[in-house]
Amino acid sequence: MAVRHFRIKVEGKTFEVDVEELGVTAGVAAAGTTPPVRAVPGAVPASVPPAGTTATSAQAPKPAASTPAAGQGWVLCPMAGKVQKIPVKVGQTVSADTVVAVLEAMKMETSVCAGTAGTVQEIAASEGAVLDSGAALVKVG
Repeated sequence: MAVRHFRIKVEGKTFEVDVEELGVTAGVAAAGTTPPVRAVPGAVPASVPPAGTTATSAQAPKPAASTPAAGQGWVLCPMAGKVQKIPVKVGQTVSADTVVAVLEAMKMETSVCAGTAGTVQEIAASEGAVLDSGAALVKVG
């Protein structure tokens, strides 16, 4: 991936930084909203639910499970925040730009897209859950 060099000024101090592009695609968003976030291909979540379980909106809000992931296809939480909506269901066919979760952080909503076409295999997060960056949201395969 490309590395770009920037000079930034923060509180009167100048810093030079190199920024590597990781494959996250951002688009233009309406005022007051953030652009959709796309999953990084091949990313592995920091945590997934225990084997044989899935989260549903009917369950009480809780943090993501901490069992390590053993595969790919997971769409990860791009930032710490509260899950406002999971608009997909297990078995649903999605395209790369299908919104699979809506997060709230610092009073801003962020739509998280599947990043790849496929079928929703698992839903790891429940609506109302507060997640850390890197937590598993849904698995698309």
